[in-house]
Amino acid sequence: MGGHIDSLVQVLALAHSDTAKHRLLIDIGKSYRDSNYVRALDYFKQSLDVVEHSRYKAHIAKSYHMISYVYTLQGEVDLALSNLNNALVIYDALGDDGESAGISNDIGVAYKNKGKYDVATHYLMRAMSLYEKTHDVLGIARVTNNLGQVQYFMRNYASAIEHFTHYYEVNQQLNKPQAMAGAANNIASAYLELGEFDKAIDYYFVALGIYDSLGFRLGQAVILDNLGSLFYEIARYDEALKHHQEAIAIFEELQSTSRLALSKQNLAMVLLKQHQLDRAIEELNMARDMVQPLGRIEQLRDIYLLLAEAHEMGRSFQLAYSFLKEYRVLNDSIVSTETLQNIERIKAEHEAEKRKRTEEATSRMLALNRWLVVAVSVALLALLGLLAAMQRNHKLRRNHMARLNGLNQALLDGAARLLNTSAQQLTSPPLSPFVEEWSVAPQQGPLLPQLHLRCQSLQGHTLLAYIVLQRSAQAQPELVDLAVSQFLAQLPAEPDMEHIDLRLHRHLASSSLTAHLSLATDYSIWPIAVRGYSVLCPTLGMASVCSNGQLSPLPDGHWQVLCPGDLLYVQATAEVGPPADFMQLINTLVQYPFGQQRDIAANSLSIVEMDRTSLICALRVGSPSTDSNHQITI
Repeated sequence: MGGHIDSLVQVLALAHSDTAKHRLLIDIGKSYRDSNYVRALDYFKQSLDVVEHSRYKAHIAKSYHMISYVYTLQGEVDLALSNLNNALVIYDALGDDGESAGISNDIGVAYKNKGKYDVATHYLMRAMSLYEKTHDVLGIARVTNNLGQVQYFMRNYASAIEHFTHYYEVNQQLNKPQAMAGAANNIASAYLELGEFDKAIDYYFVALGIYDSLGFRLGQAVILDNLGSLFYEIARYDEALKHHQEAIAIFEELQSTSRLALSKQNLAMVLLKQHQLDRAIEELNMARDMVQPLGRIEQLRDIYLLLAEAHEMGRSFQLAYSFLKEYRVLNDSIVSTETLQNIERIKAEHEAEKRKRTEEATSRMLALNRWLVVAVSVALLALLGLLAAMQRNHKLRRNHMARLNGLNQALLDGAARLLNTSAQQLTSPPLSPFVEEWSVAPQQGPLLPQLHLRCQSLQGHTLLAYIVLQRSAQAQPELVDLAVSQFLAQLPAEPDMEHIDLRLHRHLASSSLTAHLSLATDYSIWPIAVRGYSVLCPTLGMASVCSNGQLSPLPDGHWQVLCPGDLLYVQATAEVGPPADFMQLINTLVQYPFGQQRDIAANSLSIVEMDRTSLICALRVGSPSTDSNHQITI
């Protein structure tokens, strides 16, 4: 190994092009990645420095990916995720489905390590779709293995074994021994949890034999540690102690902090059984100090419970009680996040949701334009029919003409304004402070009531977003749009938006377009005004703002000034009776990156069976110097 690395270093000194240097630095880093994490990381970072400002985007993404690999081995999950996301953005932009699939898979694994199984499943299913698109059999098997690990941590051990076995068989056919060893290790761990110790031992030794033949030190250490846990379960404590100590020596040599902490925790459990309390507490304290910076809450929780048990055995009851309290706090925090982790629903809905998502954005505007053409045509046909009827009945002609002129003018004026607004949004987007947005809208079907999300622009820097709840077939949302457009046409530039909801309701009640409809039984409408960087929401509890990580509801009837980086959330429900607890859901959403919140919101609404009756929209405020001409699309 040393001679190979030395030869690569010599070639590197003679390389002149950035591409050649990048390739050599990656190869040197790979040579160290299973033996010396610090050196591997250094060479991968050098490879990034060489190409970071070049046009070779694929090389940049490759460096980010390799850096994330080392951070993952070191247990630095957040740093790994940061580099993986950088790589995914580049590969997605390049349209490289194969590489995007690999990165999505690795992101799923990272979130699995953080215990966020719903987010992990989302990225793993994305990777599965891309691998299926490219007919990558090994990639599909790799994702299947990782989905098996999610099932394992969700304690669905029989399902996990099915996933792991598929992965093992595919790699056996493809002659991939290292991957076979990983699959055998996973199968053994699942059998261990089921209490089938003979099968577990058999698979652990299959994995260990493969790793020994390959000289793969990290794999050897993992299997030794797992064998120690198995011997612990069957009360063969001396053998368990021996295997854990051998694993710890290798993990210390490789500087694998996360695995070292787990081995020390496992060693402490054996020491407790042997009544070596002082040494067990020492090992647990070291494990705790290693785990805390890594953010591995579940492992930290288990360490606190073992510390409580150890101090109780030593009759240090006050210390035992303090650690038990720490355990309970972490355990409660883990349990409270599990309401979002309905893995089976995510997997079942993933494919259908992905197909629809790309179509929805364009279909809304096309459907509106088609309806407007039909509406104007119907109105003109109705006009001609009424004119013919009035010519045959001279006595009623004057009354009919008066009514017809009013209705026709309202229709034509409203249609012209809405068509103009639609054209402006397609060609010259209205000014808006928002640069990113997502929405989860209920699936519209023939059954009422239905929720519709709309937006129209006024002159200047003012927008009016509104939600229409359609309770009857007569209250067509497009008809309401025309009436709203008619209302906006009457407003001056930069209008006073105070009591905008009451003024809009009065107009709708008197407009010839909507006067025959009831705001109580046919439909409801809730407006929100946006002027520059201020928002006005007359309806209490309908909107909230997350600023600097703090979530608060918008005050009803008062302008709220937004700042760059703020997030505006708007929600509504068609449910009869008390709505879902949106604030609790949104409090959960703000803990995730903005780009992931839409999927989590959709999955959450599906879990509580509110996905067909509830609507949520989120918008991110940009910088006034750089984001001054973006379109609000809600």
